[in-house]
Amino acid sequence: MKKLLIFIFALIVNLGSSCDPNKDRGWHNCITIKNNTNNGIYYCKFYTQDSLFIPDYNPSFNKNAYYASANSSNGLCQRPRDYYELSFNSHKTLYLYVFDATAVEQNWDSVRTNRLLLHLYKLTLEDLERMNWVVDYPPY
Repeated sequence: MKKLLIFIFALIVNLGSSCDPNKDRGWHNCITIKNNTNNGIYYCKFYTQDSLFIPDYNPSFNKNAYYASANSSNGLCQRPRDYYELSFNSHKTLYLYVFDATAVEQNWDSVRTNRLLLHLYKLTLEDLERMNWVVDYPPY
């Protein structure tokens, strides 16, 4: 009987921790950033409505999360169970900033002050679905 109770408890814990109904819906917590250039890029995202805004946070502080080397791809991922589809319930537009890696690493304050963006994407949920959740830089 004790073994049966342990088995049932373990089964309930396993089912409860792995059940994610939104993932079953095909929702996304990552966007693939595809860098089609011969130079590295940094990128970051915000939902702010002010498209002139550039964040204080230097993306080079977390290179694994916000960097794509030349001719490569990397994911722009949110926390597990934090899906982009849910973010669009309260925000209509995702702003994706792309910066030159060398400029970011040399002087982030200058990049911010002088708005040294390579590109600013203004993406809706429909845009991302149409793009199959892959953002190409430079845009085609």
